[in-house]
Amino acid sequence: MYKSLVSLTIIGAFLFPSVSFAAKLPSSEFSYAKVKVGQKVGGMKVTKIERNIGETKGWGIGDMVYFSGVITLSGDYDYSAEDGMGCPLTITLDKTSLKKLPHAKGEGENAYLQLDDCEKGLKKIKRGTSGKMTFIINKLLVSPPAGEVGGHTATLGKITKVMSVVKPETVVRDFYRIYIQEAQKAEKNPEYGVTDKIKFLKKNKNITNNVINLVNSAETPGGEPIYCGQDTPQNSTIIITNVTVGEKEARVFFQYNEDSDVNRVNLKKIGSAWKVDGVECSTDYNGGPIK
Repeated sequence: MYKSLVSLTIIGAFLFPSVSFAAKLPSSEFSYAKVKVGQKVGGMKVTKIERNIGETKGWGIGDMVYFSGVITLSGDYDYSAEDGMGCPLTITLDKTSLKKLPHAKGEGENAYLQLDDCEKGLKKIKRGTSGKMTFIINKLLVSPPAGEVGGHTATLGKITKVMSVVKPETVVRDFYRIYIQEAQKAEKNPEYGVTDKIKFLKKNKNITNNVINLVNSAETPGGEPIYCGQDTPQNSTIIITNVTVGEKEARVFFQYNEDSDVNRVNLKKIGSAWKVDGVECSTDYNGGPIK
């Protein structure tokens, strides 16, 4: 079973108009000391309360408050293409959603949400994308904080809307994968030249003309300047070391292997899509924000 952390940071509603819900929705905050079965909190209702047997005073780890009720939440999501422990999904909920989701008094934007079946529920979202999503939950389990943050585990009903954009690092990873694979094939064909490579590149919708001009200006068809003077890599999977993203520009830093120099790919956002716009070889590492 996979878990995903969902940050409830208030960023302002993006799918809903600015409306006061004070008269329609109960408060999304509750007190552990006063919570009762049947209590309505943020559009859901308390169905069960469990206390840790070892706790005689106050609330602590192992204590749980169960909620039920169908509510719709929205937020910005980021779904990493990297494999790792747990489900690599993060969502920043909008202000409207925060009003609906129950959380303990005092937690506010430090509350976090876990989806109890991430692998099953996220089939509508592609790995390596980010964007906005609207989804429904029908059950929620809230536990006291371990440190400063309380635990929230929700049962995902379904995802109703997704507006996604392929992330800059995904664009770069895919670009190098297909470029290297094409070059590996080309090495077996002595008649393959720059003209053939340009024809291949023009089929790629995720690059700008700057990349084509860069390759076209190369003295040899061996991969310059995309490979930064190296031979064609044997492995078509690059190592992403850092990503910085601005409103219309992005930088993706990468290595061919752990011992190689760090190179930088510049991207431009054209419409809603990120496109590779150039390569800088052996660049000084600059992971700061893009101005």
